[in-house]
Amino acid sequence: MAKLGTIRFWNPERGTGTIDPDHGGDALPFKWADLQDGTERPAPEQRYSYETYEVNGGGKRAVDLRPLANATQEGAQPRAQEQQGTYAQQRQQREQARNQPN
Repeated sequence: MAKLGTIRFWNPERGTGTIDPDHGGDALPFKWADLQDGTERPAPEQRYSYETYEVNGGGKRAVDLRPLANATQEGAQPRAQEQQGTYAQQRQQREQARNQPN
């Protein structure tokens, strides 16, 4: 289920930013490619829904970010769930396939 958060920081030159989770905890990094609308530039204090992805050997990262206007307050179901899995799920499947012995 998608989580909700607020953009803390966005660097347009690097295409990276951080989001503060509503449920508390450390801010999560994200990249331009993690934004699902692809055209909107996030600004501090904007609200987004997102999924988390565990980076190999590192912490978590926010992926599948969507402006809250495109999500519901209750659970923030992102549009990607209507497709064949979310970005995070597809990425995890690719990682698992790479790590499987031949």
